[in-house]
Amino acid sequence: MVSLNSLKNHCNSLGADYVGMYSSHVHCDWRYETLDPAFYGATSASWEGPVPMVRDAHDESLLPEHVASLAIEGDGLWRAEATEFDEGEPYREWTAYDADGTILEIVAMSDYVPPANASVVEVMIGGQKMLRANTSDPGNWIELPAGMVQVRLETLADRYDAQGDVIPAWASLLP
Repeated sequence: MVSLNSLKNHCNSLGADYVGMYSSHVHCDWRYETLDPAFYGATSASWEGPVPMVRDAHDESLLPEHVASLAIEGDGLWRAEATEFDEGEPYREWTAYDADGTILEIVAMSDYVPPANASVVEVMIGGQKMLRANTSDPGNWIELPAGMVQVRLETLADRYDAQGDVIPAWASLLP
């Protein structure tokens, strides 16, 4: 079985312009590349994307505008709400840290109850958004800037290569 993180990393290594992670699949998108006429036909392949076709200069308005927020219920259940993930439920990966910044656990699930000794909780949503909150004041969460999300994803990719992938909770239900 191949994990969602492995698929995401593979898409990024192949230069995908957008990679969205969902609970059941990974969306790899090369929307700024000219389409191959052998596969897409001459009509579709004539589209040339925004100019200039440079990865760092592409038109961000063509990418989905994901919106995310944290909601914490009275029983300690953390929810990461997300919109504009139009292909299904986005993949959520939760990381709990103690007061010293040591990782306590990393789990892939839609909702989360952090360990009692957690000081900070982060959630990565769909590979596109990262939210962080102190457990002492979870309503005062912050969204990491896009550049920080990318750095965090690269750090996660390095960790996965060294320690193996986090397998989503639903994977245990597979035969």
